[in-house]
Amino acid sequence: MSLLMTPTQVACDRAAWRERRRRAADGEWCVSASEVAVILGLAPPAWGGPYALHHKKLRGQETTPTDEMRRGTALEPLVLDEFGRSQPGLVLLPGGLYCHPDHPWAVATLDAQAVEEDTAAAHGIPGDAWDLWADAELLDAVATVPGDSLIVVEAKTTVPNEDYGGAWVSRLPGYVRTQVIWQMWVTGARRALVPVKQVASWSPIETMEVVWDDAADLDLEFILPQVADFRRGLAEGRPPPVDKTPATTDTLHAIYPGLEERSVRIPLRLARRYRNAARAVARARDRARLAQNEMLERAGSARVITARDPVEGRRRDGYLVRVATRSVSPRSAYTVDAVDEVHRLNQCGWAKNGRRP
Repeated sequence: MSLLMTPTQVACDRAAWRERRRRAADGEWCVSASEVAVILGLAPPAWGGPYALHHKKLRGQETTPTDEMRRGTALEPLVLDEFGRSQPGLVLLPGGLYCHPDHPWAVATLDAQAVEEDTAAAHGIPGDAWDLWADAELLDAVATVPGDSLIVVEAKTTVPNEDYGGAWVSRLPGYVRTQVIWQMWVTGARRALVPVKQVASWSPIETMEVVWDDAADLDLEFILPQVADFRRGLAEGRPPPVDKTPATTDTLHAIYPGLEERSVRIPLRLARRYRNAARAVARARDRARLAQNEMLERAGSARVITARDPVEGRRRDGYLVRVATRSVSPRSAYTVDAVDEVHRLNQCGWAKNGRRP
């Protein structure tokens, strides 16, 4: 692996860090670990999709951090500190921005790295290396450690019932596994540790492990062709198909600002698909509202609403599943900032105007 920027350099020059994640020195389009899941369509919807990522790279824009991303960044030092204390046999090392030695366009920003204690001692790395992360001599020593002796460390935070995360009890979400597979490929590591902090309960961290095995080889075989096609699309000015993420909607508004006094014709099949989907959403919303009111009428003032599962109930008497819980909070007054423009797509009644497109 090749170190491009130290943690200190990343923190002090975010613009250079963003640009190096965008394009290599030879002008090639780069792909970072967190972007791989977006390209594959595995990332949470709030991260956006391939279409928005394509245009953000072309325009030199960075992905807008979500609340989840900001929370993770703020709590990352705490998670890593707790992880270091929970793994006495490992020496925690600084991360930084790296690229693949044979493919400079493949980059990854590591939260941290780790090595076994005996490996650290053999390369002159002190046990308190994490506290010396800005020391140039330490970075030189870390560079002598073979990639297959390094362990990628990717710190995460989550809350119960969070999209694409949940309690993370049995397995990593697909987008996190994709991220660490890419990090291991870039650095040559054969092992990754993902310490996860449950924010709501503030329970001790749980550390999950990903090892490079046959499944990882298959994952990489699946990832690389799609990343290559995405990069070709950047070079050729060929964006991916539009997707359903809100970021794509925002991207389209940014690409085509303002309105022109003209009309455009779209395929009748697309128009019908839009009309039928809008009607289905309205019907589903009405059904959900009716079911909610029926539940509230039956629940009265009860806080917890349960139902008996007919399958589990045959094996365990009285087995109940929680359907919903209720909470009451005081109403708050919110001040809404004025905006210059609000984009809306208003439906037109086909039967009202008597014309078909």
